[in-house]
Amino acid sequence: MTNSINDRINQIKIKFFGDDRGSHKQFIEKIGVASNTASNWIKEGYNIGRDVITKILKAFPEVNARWLITGDGEMLINISGDPISNEIEIEYKNTIRELEAELNQLKGENKILREMVGLQNKEAKNKTA
Repeated sequence: MTNSINDRINQIKIKFFGDDRGSHKQFIEKIGVASNTASNWIKEGYNIGRDVITKILKAFPEVNARWLITGDGEMLINISGDPISNEIEIEYKNTIRELEAELNQLKGENKILREMVGLQNKEAKNKTA
């Protein structure tokens, strides 16, 4: 199991294109995103959402979605091409929904904190004026 989804995305890039010069360009061309976008995905701590996961899985259908999302299992789907069972697909969708709900909650909390900081800054300015 890897440390983070950011690390797992980097592992996908290395698995398919290596770690040599030009590998990043091949990676972004395969996915169809800007260089800085993909660079952010690989940065430790960068928040990876559903759209990013979807883009990666569409570009690399052989990548195991469960591994990408959770780090469990193997990077690649069974070589025999066995389709993912409905049970596993439902589990992935539930995991994505849970992550989206957590992300939305954190966005709301972040907004509240930003507003609170803004109010404190206004109060501090008013006291000095």
